[in-house]
Amino acid sequence: MKDIHRSERLDALIGKTVRVYFTDGSRGEGILGYSERADIMQGLQAGEYFIRKPSGNTVFRKSHVKKILQPGGNR
Repeated sequence: MKDIHRSERLDALIGKTVRVYFTDGSRGEGILGYSERADIMQGLQAGEYFIRKPSGNTVFRKSHVKKILQPGGNR
């Protein structure tokens, strides 16, 4: 059964540095990750993508992504 919370496009970039533009006009840059299960210490719930940054994680769902780029302009 396919996990409806996952995105093949995002999954291919897990562990890489990315710049994500969100549907609300904001953006985030850092290392992309995905939480398989909840991690209260990191502020993550199961099934959420996140961008790890020194200042803290930016947590989001795939439906909030407008555009995602790797540094250097690669899509």
